[in-house]
Amino acid sequence: MALLLRICFLSLVFWLSTLPAQAATTAGITWYYNEKVDRAHPGNFEILPNGNILYCRNSFHDPAVVELTPAGKEVWRYGPLPAAAARRLKNGHTLIADSGMPGPPRRPAVLEVDGRGRVIWRYEFPDRAEAPRYIEPLEGGRILVVTRNTLLYLVPPGQITWRYTAADLINLVSASCLPGGHILLVDAGLGGRGKVREIDARGKTVWEYRGEERFGGLQRPVAATRLRGGLTLIVDAGNNRLLVVSKDRKLESVNGWPQLGPVTLWSALPQAEDRIWLALSRYGQGQLVRYQGRLPKILLDGDNYFTLDLPLKTETAALFPARELFSALGATLDWDQAVSSLNIAYNSHNLSLQVGRLSAMLDRKPVRLQAPPVLSGGRLFIPPEVFSLLGGGRWDSKNQILYLERQKGERNP
Repeated sequence: MALLLRICFLSLVFWLSTLPAQAATTAGITWYYNEKVDRAHPGNFEILPNGNILYCRNSFHDPAVVELTPAGKEVWRYGPLPAAAARRLKNGHTLIADSGMPGPPRRPAVLEVDGRGRVIWRYEFPDRAEAPRYIEPLEGGRILVVTRNTLLYLVPPGQITWRYTAADLINLVSASCLPGGHILLVDAGLGGRGKVREIDARGKTVWEYRGEERFGGLQRPVAATRLRGGLTLIVDAGNNRLLVVSKDRKLESVNGWPQLGPVTLWSALPQAEDRIWLALSRYGQGQLVRYQGRLPKILLDGDNYFTLDLPLKTETAALFPARELFSALGATLDWDQAVSSLNIAYNSHNLSLQVGRLSAMLDRKPVRLQAPPVLSGGRLFIPPEVFSLLGGGRWDSKNQILYLERQKGERNP
């Protein structure tokens, strides 16, 4: 009987992993696709004009460039090959960056194939240290190619017309052309030293963003998009968040997807401050995800305040990191691990609350919270009315803004 139950369970897991693309119930996910190949995950991708998705499947078993319909049906593929990026050309052909992995005799290359998979032309790089990681077709037939530490223009079938590199570029992952011949490049860096840089046609740096020091800088940026008005969307995969940065390198807003749980983000396509496509692995499953939503905003003494631990947003409640925000307010916190309770002393008040319980004690009198505190990733998250009860904040549920105000003695001079 135990063996039969185990077989049934494994069959159910396999069946769930092969479900077609669909809308999801997790807050913020409006569409997703489960990778069908075992131990595979989607890499670089693009959304085609007809709504289909062209993506690179990273897998030891069946690496390929695949075109999917929104219903999850595979309508075209080219492989097997370890593609780092792929783009559909106006003539219907597909441009592919072949990383050359794994094993001989493969050489890294950029190639163009037609709808039947026939190679129209192929440009090979001398060794894998120069393997293409990203490509962008440009007007006039040129191709912007990104390698580990170099940008170059390639004119098919094999003429290099321009190169750019710099001593501090160590892990380039993508780039895009801007008006005026400028290029916005993304260097994922190593160990939290990532950067997004704009260069002009001569290779001079005209803008750069390396992240906020209190967040450890950009941990692993994978994509950047310049919006009208000069704002830049940056996807930091190391922190799983979407940043909006101004011309003067000021952090304007932060969005994320903490309700997805622990994920490994491989690639992303930011479309707006609250809309993004993600290629990721979640609970061991490779997925393409379309995410839409905006996390609650925090204003501290009238200014934007961004927390290291992003707020959580469920279908029914918004929850905020307790220790980080109350520490910013100057409160005294006492955590009792044995019973998972927190005592907060602030503004001449004392509040005791417990994980998973709606009931709390304010100045020894019972109060009821609108949502229970939860533990996530070893951090305690609390509903916004906790700040109101202690006289330290106000929650605007309509606009999803938490207003916090420190006592005069706690403010920086």
